[in-house]
Amino acid sequence: MTAISIRYAKQRARKCAGRILRCVQGASRRNPSYEQKPLVPAPRTVGTSILYLHHSTGENVWKGGVPELLAAHNGEHGTAYSITKGAYPHWPHSWTNDPFDYWRAWVKHRGQRRFFRQETLDELCASYDVIVWKHCFTAAQIAAADTPGAKSDGDVRSALKTLPNFKAQYMALREVMRAHPDTTFVVWTVPPRAVEDTTAEEAARAEEFARWVRQEWDEPGDNIHVFDYYGLAAPGGVLRSDYAVAPNDSHPSEEFSREAAAALVARLTAVLEGRQE
Repeated sequence: MTAISIRYAKQRARKCAGRILRCVQGASRRNPSYEQKPLVPAPRTVGTSILYLHHSTGENVWKGGVPELLAAHNGEHGTAYSITKGAYPHWPHSWTNDPFDYWRAWVKHRGQRRFFRQETLDELCASYDVIVWKHCFTAAQIAAADTPGAKSDGDVRSALKTLPNFKAQYMALREVMRAHPDTTFVVWTVPPRAVEDTTAEEAARAEEFARWVRQEWDEPGDNIHVFDYYGLAAPGGVLRSDYAVAPNDSHPSEEFSREAAAALVARLTAVLEGRQE
């Protein structure tokens, strides 16, 4: 290789590295909770350790008072619940937490084979008694089942956001969660989108997915429980206008985030104390 070609190769490498850095920095600016360090599992405590996995919608609800309400419950009832939050999936994974992303991290890469540094379910279950996980409202942007390239009966390995694919991925996730009977899981129904941030067709499919999770996927007697965020946020099929940051912004408002936080803590403690299935 000549000196000129070596110099050219080094210039190309520097440019490529710069583009990658700008991409990561841009993602961090767009998503304040885009954590560039992997989630570090906290050690089990004397009480019950809870892990709260989220992106931006979950961050708003967390700030609505989740840790404070749980601490108040501890004080009033003599319980010892501790809760830790973490973005999941986190950097360097793409900023998506759809059913496919959880399936890929927890089912496809089951065991100790991390995908893009994402903690496996086995690792998380070894450190926490309870895992609360959810999607962001991007998961409510569900395409038609007859979208080109989609299989009508679902494809568990497909990143296409269709109802059949979501259902196939959820069935696989249910199986792998049940393989950890000593861990309690609380799964949110899909966060709805605001009226100007969706279409009637997408909203109907999101409603169908939430209903399926509640009525068919969730079964009594196992270690998996559902928190019906969708039902709380979208009584009319879309995120209620006064619950949204804006008509075209599907993040929950501060006021609704406080309401959702209270509902989540009530549901979580009821499950852990055997008062609700």
